[in-house]
Amino acid sequence: MFGKLKKLFAGAGTDEPTDRDGVLSLTPADLDAPDRLGPKLAAIAKMQPDVSAAQYDPAAGAVRLGYASGADGTVFLTNLVPTMRALPNGEEVMVYLQNTFADPTIQTPGVLLPVLKPRSYIDIENSPDLAKEDGVLDPLWFEEVAPGLVMTLVRDTPNQMQIVSERGLAAQGLDRESAMAEARASLIDYVNDRGLRISGMEEGALSTVELDGNYEASVYFLDGFWNHVASELGAPPAVIFAARNVVVFASSADAKAMTLLRQVAASDLDPPAYAIDPNRIWRWQDEAWVLDTGEDVPDGPLN
Repeated sequence: MFGKLKKLFAGAGTDEPTDRDGVLSLTPADLDAPDRLGPKLAAIAKMQPDVSAAQYDPAAGAVRLGYASGADGTVFLTNLVPTMRALPNGEEVMVYLQNTFADPTIQTPGVLLPVLKPRSYIDIENSPDLAKEDGVLDPLWFEEVAPGLVMTLVRDTPNQMQIVSERGLAAQGLDRESAMAEARASLIDYVNDRGLRISGMEEGALSTVELDGNYEASVYFLDGFWNHVASELGAPPAVIFAARNVVVFASSADAKAMTLLRQVAASDLDPPAYAIDPNRIWRWQDEAWVLDTGEDVPDGPLN
């Protein structure tokens, strides 16, 4: 469903694993050739500090792992390839593989996921008025992604979702680039595991994204998904990221649909819970988000 794989690492692939300057070479063609991909993944696994042994099992289509802790593991190629195809570059693929080959017996602090928020959320949460009792402010980590919109990071565990602070990120040994790469890779796994669904409304003129009620708006960060939607629509999708669980989109080439979408953006109804950007429309155009510059949003209630 997600976009095509770009070249993962520089250099042509070979039939046998090769390690050039510590970075194994992978190519898009490897993903369609398990007997080439498997040995390369086993070689990458051996580079991880937790792994004491790794071998490709062609009969099972899996990499068999032995860990320094004494634990054993098996990673099936069919579980890896969809995510590897979806990731946009080699750095994010490597982060994904490092996390996949990590010793599962070592406890990790939940899954790191990207979350779309309005800039006003950060302005409030990082206000000096919210400093701890000792007077020290522990600001939330964030990245500006568009005017009025930011990416924050959340550690999602079975028991809680905890937004990550700058200090917390540093304590986990993550810099900006590695944190964003891990979060995007984890989001693809999260979406694949739960199943992203598209539902129609207004006789199919508009569509909504459905996931789990918490991370629908995080599809903002799935470039491959929006490339696929654009291909299916035959035009850039126009999208309202209304709330964390409310994402509505339409074909920007469909005049009727755009009229309806602009009416949704102009609605004077109370903002939804966990509102993000309910009154603006964004277009996925040339693999980037741009603010809709079409005709003025019509006045009046929805028909």
